[in-house]
Amino acid sequence: MGPFCGSFLGAAYPLLIVGLVRNRPPKKTLFWFASGLQAAAVWTWANFLHANVPAGKKPVRINMDETGIRLYSECKNGHMTLQAKTLKRSARSLTNPATRAQTRGMFSLLAFICDDATIQHALPQIVLVKNTHMAGLSIAEMRSELPENTVLWTAQKAWMTGDLMCRAIRVLHKHLKKYMRTCQFILSSDAFRAHLTRNVWRTLARKGFMYHLIPAKMTWVMQPCDTHVFASLKRVLLEETQTLALRTADGRLTMKLLFAALALTIGSVLRGTSWRQAFWDLGLTGTQACLSETLLDKLMLRTRPRVPSTMPTLQHLQHVFPARAILPIDDIFAFFTVERHDSDSEQENPAAAADAQPPPNPDRPWLYRLRSGSALLNRPPHLPAAAPACPAAGPNLLTAAQPPARLSSALPRGQRLLPGLPRPAPRPPAPEPAPPARRKLPWRRDP
Repeated sequence: MGPFCGSFLGAAYPLLIVGLVRNRPPKKTLFWFASGLQAAAVWTWANFLHANVPAGKKPVRINMDETGIRLYSECKNGHMTLQAKTLKRSARSLTNPATRAQTRGMFSLLAFICDDATIQHALPQIVLVKNTHMAGLSIAEMRSELPENTVLWTAQKAWMTGDLMCRAIRVLHKHLKKYMRTCQFILSSDAFRAHLTRNVWRTLARKGFMYHLIPAKMTWVMQPCDTHVFASLKRVLLEETQTLALRTADGRLTMKLLFAALALTIGSVLRGTSWRQAFWDLGLTGTQACLSETLLDKLMLRTRPRVPSTMPTLQHLQHVFPARAILPIDDIFAFFTVERHDSDSEQENPAAAADAQPPPNPDRPWLYRLRSGSALLNRPPHLPAAAPACPAAGPNLLTAAQPPARLSSALPRGQRLLPGLPRPAPRPPAPEPAPPARRKLPWRRDP
């Protein structure tokens, strides 16, 4: 990270000098300095994953992010035609009737983009709607309004959680399983708490995805969905919504009409656009030689840095993760340690999987069924499979010809375990104490 720090400090040096002369560093300068360190940490992590892509596989970068979509989108000010001005002065007016719940209600769109145009059409797009917004509507009918590979979920809250994140990873793997043999997918997302739980890291490792994070305060600079996608997506969605609303008799915006506009927007923006340049502009492709001038201006960099592809250190991860977050190091790098099984091929050809299973052993029927049998099967061949033989019987050990002594729970533990040892002589019984003499009380008379 030396060349990067040199170029970054060279850009921020004049502002730091101004702050030191004034005896207080400017807050904006310190913010750019921290942003540069976070950017270097993200690039180091991304370069390390690209350097360790398995041989024979093509790296494909995927970015995932959520965005909120309003149920009722207000039109901005603009020019009005003569017919619109006349309608505005009439009793009908131009304002659509909407309740407070509609103006404040939102649902989430979990968007996936990648740098491959062919795979982009296979990526899922997940719509997460609150249960109360779907009251009185048919979920099957609403799903029919959405395009192919677009999933509709309903939940208590229309925002991402750790469980929903694991579910989204499984849906992503289902849509991309035919590309898993030839492509290595490198997934990135922001450092939201629901994106970095232990279950999320483990699910990604089992499904064969590489994964790295983008700091929460750097998404406006380094996350492709935020820098290239969502602004144009919401602009097109507003235009499609207004176009469909004008074609109706009353011009009222309904949930079905909104989903129809969202389907057109997903088809034209998310699937009809190539997002390859977005990943190269932000340096998430394993090299920073093609960083855009906009990114350099945002980070106050004079030249494009040279970031190594070594394994990120603990300090790098601390720059990326949220403050006071627990770093599960073993789960972060679980992709390189977890053994993945090709369950899809076994499901496609169950007969071949049954033939590959070893035949049952009549002497040990529990083999391959219990954990102890699996451990015995996976034991290296140089280790003895059976327990070592017992040593020869000595004078103090029991033999087959010597009958075991009768063991009693009253004996000490050593005598119960080794009854052949000589027992100590019993102690003589202690003499019984004499009864105490009766004390004569002064007011008591003897009979």
